[in-house]
Amino acid sequence: MDPIPVSENHRRAIGTAFGQFDQLLGEVEEYATGRARHGVLFREVNDLTPRQRRALVDEVASRRQTMEICRRELDLPVTTECVASRIWGSSSAFWEVLVEATGRYLRRYGDVPPELPLFLDPRIEELICGLTHIVETVAAPSGEPVLPVRPAAGDEVDADG
Repeated sequence: MDPIPVSENHRRAIGTAFGQFDQLLGEVEEYATGRARHGVLFREVNDLTPRQRRALVDEVASRRQTMEICRRELDLPVTTECVASRIWGSSSAFWEVLVEATGRYLRRYGDVPPELPLFLDPRIEELICGLTHIVETVAAPSGEPVLPVRPAAGDEVDADG
């Protein structure tokens, strides 16, 4: 059977919606198979029961079958996203979040005790350096130039957008 004729605009819209849904299904599938991330200030607790896990795995498989039929019949494109690009994009944009936690920008929430910036700012600078290393690590193999993830010394940060 030939694919159903649809315009490129429709194909892109449907493909984008289904691609995002497929990403969600992937995350649900990871949780159903035991994913639980742990960090220093963040913890996921995977409290899914074995019955819930089986039901989620079955549901994900069923939805993917439906999307495969739509992909085939509508000739939807398969999008490939490289992990390095995803890490690069997320990390490159994150420096501003860290900068806004420094003493200078915390003033918008009230008076900042003088010892807080003395303690916190050097540690935030260390985190930003680590973030820069993450960006450099994933950018280097692709041959892309490493873009700055923070302003140069003396540059102002527009913390209000």
